[in-house]
This record gives sequence, structure tokens and C-alpha cells, in this order.
Amino acid sequence: MINEGLERYDYYETRGGVFVMALKVKHSSQEPAHWLCPNCHERGYMSQLTPSDTQAYYDCPRTDCQASFKTNEEPANSGGEKGAFIADPHTEKDRAGRRRV
Repeated sequence: MINEGLERYDYYETRGGVFVMALKVKHSSQEPAHWLCPNCHERGYMSQLTPSDTQAYYDCPRTDCQASFKTNEEPANSGGEKGAFIADPHTEKDRAGRRRV
């Protein structure tokens, strides 16, 4: 099933140098911080990445994908707390200076 709501996400470059799909800043306070698999997102699916047993990795649970991403961080939202996405909507960079694409 192809999901609606995919437009609420945008590419985000993690500290590990990989891209995942994160909620756009204007949507980040509306639900808990999380990431989507960029491979599944491109195919029209919302597949939420889950923490791996291996530290710093997040995995796609879809059996037809099963991608693994070395992120070196946790998802974040605009609140700034642990597991919170902290991007400046004016510069499109987070507080650590990583750029959003």
C-alpha cells in the first residue's frame, strides 16, 4: 500500500554521513521524532527505521528492503531534547551545522 503523507518528509544527512527521511521542521512538533527509510520513501512507502542491535545503526523493517543505515545519532525534533530533530528552518542546518538536503 502506498502511503499518503510522504510530502511531510525531506532528506536529512546524519552524523554518520548517510541520508534518511526526517520530518520537515514545520511538522516536527506534531509527532514523536523518527526517521523513514529513504529507499522505501522513493518507492512510495512509509517505513519507519528502527534501532539495530548494532550501536549507531537504524534498520528498515520492510522484508523487501531491509536496508541498514549507520547514523551515529538518534532521530530528533524541533524541541532539542535527546532524540529530537533540531534544524533551523531559515538556514536549513541543524545546530551542529549539518546541512539538510
